Amino acid sequence: MTRSRPGPVTPAARRLMAAGLAAAAMAAGAAGCSTASSGTGSGSGTAAAAQADPLAALSADQIGHRAVANLGKARSVHVTGRVSDSGQRIGLNLRLLRSHGCVGSMNLAGKGSFRLVLIGKTVWLKPDSRFWRSFGGTNPAVLKILSGKYLKTTLSSTLGGLAQLCHPSALARAFENNKGTGLVKGPATTIDGQHAIKLTDSGDSAAAYVSVTSSPELLRIVSPGPNGGTLDFTGYGAPVTLRPPPAAQTLDGRKYGF
Repeated sequence: MTRSRPGPVTPAARRLMAAGLAAAAMAAGAAGCSTASSGTGSGSGTAAAAQADPLAALSADQIGHRAVANLGKARSVHVTGRVSDSGQRIGLNLRLLRSHGCVGSMNLAGKGSFRLVLIGKTVWLKPDSRFWRSFGGTNPAVLKILSGKYLKTTLSSTLGGLAQLCHPSALARAFENNKGTGLVKGPATTIDGQHAIKLTDSGDSAAAYVSVTSSPELLRIVSPGPNGGTLDFTGYGAPVTLRPPPAAQTLDGRKYGF
């Protein structure tokens, strides 16, 4: 007997997955982290100030440039936070491994979540039951087959946001491409216990928080507005293991619309 093939994943499901990835990448790129050169800055220049603040002699643009460059060179980084896309709140928790991919999860407020693994150009997506009920239809036969399974696919125009979001160097380029009108130093603060400086763009309401260290790292981005959000960057250089899901838990995503 020939077994009928379940219907494809709904376009809404694919759109929301893609929107989550794109929104996260755009929120990062829109954070106002301009890297235009502005000279050497007007720090105090004293030895005492340099010792207390290794960034004192640098301009805000130079600090932002160094932080973005260090993100691009990082072997790994942990990105967490919440962003919005057309009113949809999206949470993300991703561990990025340079030149390899990422692993983590994304949550669509009120509509479920999905786990994802990207290795090279191969993507595995594992939506939870709430996601399938929200976007995959209510056909019990289809849901039974999809429940608890990863859908294996490849990077495409639909999931292209992963290419930008899951590689530190590509994420850094999103900042590099965002040319603002010049960054301004804000007050000193702490982010997760780390001494940090706030950088704002004089032509934008977004802000970036950078560690006050000799090798500054981007710690947080805050982009206000209906399509903004907050992203935190931690775990620079920490071990990240990327492993394909077991074959027994994997389905061919092409058969389900991916």
